[in-house]
Amino acid sequence: MEKASVCAVLPTYNRREKVEIAIRSILAQTRPVDRILVINNACVDNTAELLSSLAGSHPSLQIVTLEKNIGASGAYYTGIKKATESGADLVWTLDDDAYPDPTCLEELLETASHLPVWSFICSHVVRPDGVSNQVPHIYTGMNACGCPDWATMSSHGAVRVAAATWNSCLISSETIKAVGYPFRDFVMWAEDIEFTERLASHAPAYFCGRSRVVHDTPSKSGHGILKETDERRIGLYFYFYRNLTFMRRREGRKRVILSSLRTLSIALQCLLGRDHQWLRTRAVLTGWFAGLTFTPSLETFQPAREVAPDLP
Repeated sequence: MEKASVCAVLPTYNRREKVEIAIRSILAQTRPVDRILVINNACVDNTAELLSSLAGSHPSLQIVTLEKNIGASGAYYTGIKKATESGADLVWTLDDDAYPDPTCLEELLETASHLPVWSFICSHVVRPDGVSNQVPHIYTGMNACGCPDWATMSSHGAVRVAAATWNSCLISSETIKAVGYPFRDFVMWAEDIEFTERLASHAPAYFCGRSRVVHDTPSKSGHGILKETDERRIGLYFYFYRNLTFMRRREGRKRVILSSLRTLSIALQCLLGRDHQWLRTRAVLTGWFAGLTFTPSLETFQPAREVAPDLP
């Protein structure tokens, strides 16, 4: 792991102050990254000027500027694809409001050195007040004794997981090549869960508690459409319910029926809610209905073709 090349992937959109802290946190790692790919998702504030200035001072920092905003899914797809195709051994994903502790990457790599095989290793995500945030899904498979198998590598500080978010997720590029890239058609929401589920289905994935990243999110922020207070964001939940329904469809009829019943229950709660009833209900129902037929395209790694020499 000491010689493995690591490329950090960091999409950003209109978060000038936060992305600067995030970049400087990556640059301050005790185990330096080999490259930082910042995906400028068509920012319309002065983020571009900041990124240009930082890139001029740090050769490892590379800026990819998109002509239009393609959502978080498209931005991560772009960054992960570029990092993988450029030959990075490991891809380290982070949000633009995530600040890894100085030893964050070092701890991930230390854990990796004790694992015989793995697809990704994620960090402990906490809010600024220290409360755990974006907790990964624990692996629920059973071992030969019929016990949950999440603790197999716990002596090395690793807990087996089934899915995680983008925040400080160290991914093996070999696994990316095996399962394909994230779905850019998701636009936003659940693309990280879907992608890490795919990774974890190919090889075991783990959580490293010693590796910590601070997620700069409000301590009392709402979670889910029922608690959403920003009217501008309510309609975007269409993507969450569409993507979720697609994911459950792949798991079989029983799973999609159970998921649909929960979704319809949430729609009813939205309809009986105290504000923006129709806006919330419409986002849930139209997203669920679209998810019943939504089929995003999966793009896989294509190795560079060797050009045959000209014959004399």
